[in-house]
Amino acid sequence: MLSTEIITPTGMTIGTLSFALMAKWYIWPIIEKWNLKDSLILLLLPQTFRYIGLTFLVTGVTSTSLNTNFSYPAAFGDLLVALLALLSIFALKYDYKYAIKFVWFTSVLGILDFVIAFATGIIYNTPEQMGATYYLPLVIVPALLVLQVLTIITLIHNSKKNNSI
Repeated sequence: MLSTEIITPTGMTIGTLSFALMAKWYIWPIIEKWNLKDSLILLLLPQTFRYIGLTFLVTGVTSTSLNTNFSYPAAFGDLLVALLALLSIFALKYDYKYAIKFVWFTSVLGILDFVIAFATGIIYNTPEQMGATYYLPLVIVPALLVLQVLTIITLIHNSKKNNSI
């Protein structure tokens, strides 16, 4: 039987690669033709579901109570990014002056939150402890991470386009 030390990184790698290909082949060609505001709103909307990270705090969803050095930062970091994504969406929708700065902040913080959760997850938890939340780093994190990166690529692409005019 394969160990979780092999299964988990393999699953995360395949998930990230699959979502990256989906983004490159199907999402980017569509949003590249859209205006910046609509593109960013579409990319931010899935981030609003990061509240699901709060399930790291629910024993029963996890097999055991997860180490709080992992569970609290992961859960509340996800919640913060979800709320910031909502704020960014409304700022974009209603043409708030600093909307693009909110999107940058949300995206960078979102990636940083994933990096911290990944590192603390490795240090403080085993996949066996994660119970039903095990699917989060295998499916949800790769998808949302790719969308965060695509959001930053969209912002950079737009910035280069505006500077070349």
